[in-house]
Amino acid sequence: MLEYLHVGNAPDLADPRDRRLYRFLEILPGLLAWSTLALVVLISFKAPVFATFFIILFDIYWLIKTIYLSVLTRSSFMKMRQNLKVDWTNRLASVGENPRLLNITHQDVYNLVILPVYNEPYSIVKESLTAIFKSNYPKDKMIVVLAMEARAGSHGVELARQAEAEFGNAFFKFITTVHPGDIAGELAGKGSNEAWAGEQVKKEVIDVLDIPYDRIVVSVFDIDTVVPADFFACLTWHYLTAPNPLRSSFQPIPIFTNNIWEAPAFARVFAFSTTFWQMIQQSRKEQMVTFSSHSVGFQALVDVGFWQKNVVSEDSRIYWQCLLRYDGDWQTVPMYYPIYMDANVGSTFWQTLKNQYKQIRRWHY
Repeated sequence: MLEYLHVGNAPDLADPRDRRLYRFLEILPGLLAWSTLALVVLISFKAPVFATFFIILFDIYWLIKTIYLSVLTRSSFMKMRQNLKVDWTNRLASVGENPRLLNITHQDVYNLVILPVYNEPYSIVKESLTAIFKSNYPKDKMIVVLAMEARAGSHGVELARQAEAEFGNAFFKFITTVHPGDIAGELAGKGSNEAWAGEQVKKEVIDVLDIPYDRIVVSVFDIDTVVPADFFACLTWHYLTAPNPLRSSFQPIPIFTNNIWEAPAFARVFAFSTTFWQMIQQSRKEQMVTFSSHSVGFQALVDVGFWQKNVVSEDSRIYWQCLLRYDGDWQTVPMYYPIYMDANVGSTFWQTLKNQYKQIRRWHY
């Protein structure tokens, strides 16, 4: 959501030379992109014939790449549409035992959902919680955590009160965590809030009830995420059938249509472009990392110490944390299944433009 769109500083480095190198590597991708465009203009004056051939070849390259990416988009869309027709509850009931998950059936798997919240109105929180409640997955196997920020003040207290009153008894466990805002070494944002929530639910619920970590799948949703009724059945099926479920993330396709009729044309283009790009990535497993709302086994989160607390883009960062922790033995499993989220909309066109820029900057960071 918009409250988390700011970009913080990189992790502190004691050696100034390391800090300069870190900053240079941050700058390098953008520098190369802008340098390519600038050199094309410069070379057009100095060596126009060379520039002509370069531009033609560059255009041909992008034409071929556009066709290739369009084919991948269509392939993912067809798979997603087919998966929406599947009765995942019945399919899950007939799934066999995974040799990587001994003595675990679909009836043993808990779905833990973490919803980080800051200044969002209760109407958005309620929509997300209602969708989870209406899902077809057994509620006695669902643990929902509303991850509040202490810096939200009285608004956060009231929001938590409303959620507890309406959904406090709707799931196996529904808890509210409050992330302190003054912990040294942390960057205020989703990553530190999610990590705090994960640590608290581990201590207060999972370890108290002695639930085995390999029987828990964790979904971290942006608070505007609305899931289809079969989402958790689909996710659990993928977890139980993955080649190595304890070394995998699980990625649905985000579709930003919750508020699409409120969004200006500019925001709609960006929203659908992001969806198309995620569809493309679903077909390129070797390049796929986690993005936005995603899922991962609880055992892996414990092994890596939960989400990193001093970075902005925690959603993709958790992929790299796991990849390094398990020495490259990590993958993202495409689900070819949608979740629905909000397009980035501000109070005015220019505010929308500004918000969109900050969001893209955060993703690139």
